[in-house]
Amino acid sequence: MTTREWFERARTVTMELEALKETRDSIEAKLTDTTANLSAEVVDGSKDPHKFDQLGDICYQINEAIKTCNQIYAETMAVIRKIDNGRYRTLLELRYIKNETFEKIAVKMNYSWRQTHRIHGWALVAAGEVMKKNAKDSH
Repeated sequence: MTTREWFERARTVTMELEALKETRDSIEAKLTDTTANLSAEVVDGSKDPHKFDQLGDICYQINEAIKTCNQIYAETMAVIRKIDNGRYRTLLELRYIKNETFEKIAVKMNYSWRQTHRIHGWALVAAGEVMKKNAKDSH
């Protein structure tokens, strides 16, 4: 796994979590819809005892995704904090922890889009060196 792929885990899990939350919101909206259902069906007065099961399942998945996010964020931040260059730390945190686009990062850091990509490349090299040192120290 490359350094970039390792860092992308944080962005990926964040996007997965957001998709789960959107699904949950959609399920909740359907469950709380108060629009009258004008069908010709005869209602026996009983409620569906399983109608909230799907919501429970998605909430469980969200909790698991949050645990994974927290673990990956902690690992990612541990590497970022060990990088000596403040620009690199800022860029990596904005990109992989706060999930910012390169365009927004460029504006926030007052760089061109192209320069932001250059700094990103250098930051990944620095992070890779930190990761190699951590791996060497742990063995």
